[in-house]
Amino acid sequence: MKYTKTISQSLLKAYIEYAMGYECGLLFDAKYIKKSVKDEPSEAMLLGKYFEYRATGYVNEGEEPPQPQLKKDGLPKAEYTRAESQAMNFIEHCEELGIEILEVGKRVEKDGCSLIVDIIALYKGREIIIDLKYSGKLYDKWDDSGWALDGFEYKMKHHIQPMHYQFMLGLPFYYFVFSSQNDVDAEFFEVVMPQPETNEVHAQRIENIRERIGMEMATGFIPRPSYKRCMDCPIFNDCQHAIKAPEPKAVTITPQYNQILDSL
Repeated sequence: MKYTKTISQSLLKAYIEYAMGYECGLLFDAKYIKKSVKDEPSEAMLLGKYFEYRATGYVNEGEEPPQPQLKKDGLPKAEYTRAESQAMNFIEHCEELGIEILEVGKRVEKDGCSLIVDIIALYKGREIIIDLKYSGKLYDKWDDSGWALDGFEYKMKHHIQPMHYQFMLGLPFYYFVFSSQNDVDAEFFEVVMPQPETNEVHAQRIENIRERIGMEMATGFIPRPSYKRCMDCPIFNDCQHAIKAPEPKAVTITPQYNQILDSL
């Protein structure tokens, strides 16, 4: 049995994170297979959506343009004013760098996969993909979701998207990341991957994922409960595996540490 429906970029990323042990299989099943739950957008997601709209003018099909949240005096909240400033910075940076935007929100389908591209642009004489990010973790090299040149090669979450987009479109991939902490900081990352080996490996990976999803649809996805994950989970109330209180975790004191104590 093989999963035969269209694989979106979000499904692909979610399954890889689940397969690597970072996410719960029951939530993956509920969101992407049964589609019985949907994520409620966080404040950060709403800000990011507003930033991207102001930067590119793109609105998801069937949706109204996002609007800033207002203070009691009717003016936009500070975080939305900052997002507006950073969106204008993006437009100015494109002019300074000679980036010509060709398309925004382009939907692409290939080999049973689909995605929506933020931006296809012309840069230095070639078409490229630009994915916009509005993040509070710019220059954070420690967080798995951080955006810093130092350690970028170890951040699996940032690798899947460019790999998949290059497989789908065959174009160079760039992240343009703007800080949500101030109205100045931004970085432009070109993600360089080997070709054509990456495409061949990725195509086989997608086939393997189809096989694995199909198998787990029959046998059941693996629950990975943890207190923090469960408390934030939309299927918490109906999940028999949910953890409702912190469980003890063993912490082992290293022999080297004991030797230091013994020497005092």
